[in-house]
Amino acid sequence: MKNQNGLWIILLLLLSRTIFAVIFQGIFALSSTLDYLEAGRWWTVYGSLIDLGCLALMFWVVRRGGTNFKSLIGFSPELIKSDVKQAGIILVILLPITMFWGATISYLLFGKAAAPIVAGPLPLWAALYSVIIWPIGWAIMEQLVYMGYCLPRLEKVFKSKVFAVSAVMFFWALQHIALPVTLDMDYSLYRFLTVIPMVIIPIYYLRSRRLVPLILVHVLSDIFSAISFYF
Repeated sequence: MKNQNGLWIILLLLLSRTIFAVIFQGIFALSSTLDYLEAGRWWTVYGSLIDLGCLALMFWVVRRGGTNFKSLIGFSPELIKSDVKQAGIILVILLPITMFWGATISYLLFGKAAAPIVAGPLPLWAALYSVIIWPIGWAIMEQLVYMGYCLPRLEKVFKSKVFAVSAVMFFWALQHIALPVTLDMDYSLYRFLTVIPMVIIPIYYLRSRRLVPLILVHVLSDIFSAISFYF
């Protein structure tokens, strides 16, 4: 029974970011003059509300489980140099793979290497927010939810690294379909498939149990993405 209760908590967290993405796109539309689909172009702005929703949920989960954020993130001043070095290595490996994979999927779906961008255009303040502020909270919460909390607990419940990694990757990819929610099925499929090379991240985490390098990589990757969206 304890494992079943724990599994429901894990499933809730795995789905939380997708659910919040759908909800906050609607809330943003209602609070503006945009319709639901148009509001999706602001997802790097209302994305911070997704992070706050997940943060509140995580507070409830960690208090319920008797753990804390410090133990999940694992930040240590003594390890910061090693964490930065590891982040650099991961970025050097991951960046060309993801760029090549993304271009390939885009070519297969859209007939060109550069996929359509369903983000913006935004006012300058919103574009700057998306480059400077949004990536930080996004990287921390995404890595905390999927890698820091769900991945090791799935491994423990099912006694399988392969299953744990596969489950996390599926729900992580599912989240990207809702960023933003769109009626363009090709674009949704593109968003889902482009997450596949990120399998390097949960594999690394299961070997190292270090979340900080992954957060650093994620922040830099999202900054690069936001710049490519808006500038």
